[in-house]
Amino acid sequence: SESAEIKIPCLDDFEISRRTQVGVFTLEGLLKNALINLESQQSERLLLGEVDNFHRCRRVISKLRTLLGESEQIGEESSCDELANEQTKRIPPFTLILDDPAGNSFIEIPNAPL
Repeated sequence: SESAEIKIPCLDDFEISRRTQVGVFTLEGLLKNALINLESQQSERLLLGEVDNFHRCRRVISKLRTLLGESEQIGEESSCDELANEQTKRIPPFTLILDDPAGNSFIEIPNAPL
């Protein structure tokens, strides 16, 4: 919904702001879009001299890749319970905060154990 905001604390307090994602999305789709958007701006950050921001985004990109089950970790300190078990390729548990003052958003887990 337009009023929803998503936060993932283990990704350096990463958030997807209100009004940036409108429609029906899967969690994987939201994370992939965030990854693509962050990666696409990396060269511009360097050109503008935003080196600290570049490295902060690089850490978030690496952690997003891990949460999505993709490779290419950058050896930075991790959280999210050490992110993923590389041998099983399981997505690690992590906290996601969905704040929607209008109450129009929800997270559905169709195959969750009872």
